[in-house]
Order: sequence, then structure tokens, then C-alpha cells
Amino acid sequence: MLRADTDPYFALGVLICPKPQELYKKIRSIRDRHKYYYELKWGGMSKLKYGIGKDILDAVFNTPGVRFSCMILRKGELDFDKYFGGDFWKVYSSFTIALLKLNLRSPNHSGAGEDDIICVIGDNYFTPTNIDLESQIKDIVNDHYRDLRVMGFCQMDSKSCDLLQVADLCLGAVLYDLKVLEKVVLYRQNYKDKFLKYLHYKLGVPRSFFISGRNFIRNNFKITIFDPAKSTTQLKIKTGQGPQRSSPVI
Repeated sequence: MLRADTDPYFALGVLICPKPQELYKKIRSIRDRHKYYYELKWGGMSKLKYGIGKDILDAVFNTPGVRFSCMILRKGELDFDKYFGGDFWKVYSSFTIALLKLNLRSPNHSGAGEDDIICVIGDNYFTPTNIDLESQIKDIVNDHYRDLRVMGFCQMDSKSCDLLQVADLCLGAVLYDLKVLEKVVLYRQNYKDKFLKYLHYKLGVPRSFFISGRNFIRNNFKITIFDPAKSTTQLKIKTGQGPQRSSPVI
């Protein structure tokens, strides 16, 4: 997972839904209309799945409050052995925490708005049984804010969760855009191209998310490419099982 020769990027995405039931009902209606009840994954994009995915994008952008955000790491830019001991789960937990902190909103300086308090459903990465990753992430985020911000964290199979599939489609399209721009993808795929172009259209992007640099923010859609050169702060992670460890964060 951390080897640059297999895939030059490591990425995490989050779909934040204040009222997930509203988006879920729309997706269920789309599935009924297309008579398609299988998992939607970016890797299996086809003519049928493109049509369904296009309708789902419309539903996402037409549902108030829905936000998507992702963080991308170029594996060649970060020394995983130095900062994480080559441990994938330390990388996953550290950057999951960073991604959540980038997207949890608090009241503005005038006191307007409310704190985001969320329940996280994560794709099942088959965490080793001796690692309570979900509780660690929840406790660290809540400790950072000195308040309840993450009520719970549960991993589940994406086959059983439409919202995880939506996050996968969005993250897959963003990574495909970057891979095309950086010539990692040499043979473009027709329906992946169409889906990406439709996402560009929904966000008013003429060519690529990455033409102007590492970051993109527009209409509740946020992309961040992690930049180790600018990450001079350290995230102190209390594990509850010994001394603190430090990892680079945005």
C-alpha cells in the first residue's frame, strides 16, 4: 500500500452528510429507476455505471449540506519509514485524523454556526484484530478539540453502504484526473473520462482540478495534495499505550 512502484499515490476521501437519509433516499430511487442494486466502484466504471453515477452526482450536488473532501499523498515525497516506521495503519490513522480536522467546522468568530459532531463510517480495510483503530481516531480527534466531535467510528463493507460508494466514485475521479495530468495513466478509459468531465462540469472546472496547484476548493468540494515541505507543524498523537509519537500533518 505504501510502495510508490505499485501506485504513486495514497489517498483518503470523506463525504460529509448532515442528513444522510435524504441523499440515501435519492440514491435508492436512482437504483430503482436503473434496476441496478450492485456495488458501484470507480474501478468498474462502464456505460451502465456511468449513467447511474451521473445521476448520483446530480443528487449529491442537489442535496443541501453535502460536502466531499480528500487528501492525496505522493508516496515519493514522504518518508514513511522515517515518520511512521513503514506501518500502514499509522499512516492511515494519522491522515484520517488530519482529514477529519480539516473538515470539522466550528462557529466563526462572531459565534454564528454550530460545531460539526459526526459519526464516521469508514470503508473496511481489514484492520488487524489487535488494533482498535476506530477508537484511537475518535479519541484523538475529540482530545484535540477538547469536546465531543466524533461520536463513533465504524468500518463496514462498502457493498452495504451507498454513501461509501459515492465517496469512492468522487475520490476515484479525482485521482484519475491527477494520473492523467501527470501521465501515470497512458490509456484513457471512455466512461471514466465521461464521468470525470461531468464532475468537472458540475464544479465549473474547464480542464483539471490540478492546473492551479495542489489545492482545489469549490462548492463544498475540496481537494488537498499533502505537501511535506510546508508541513512544519507536528501532530502529537496520544495512543494511551505509552509515549506520544509525532507525524507530519498539514
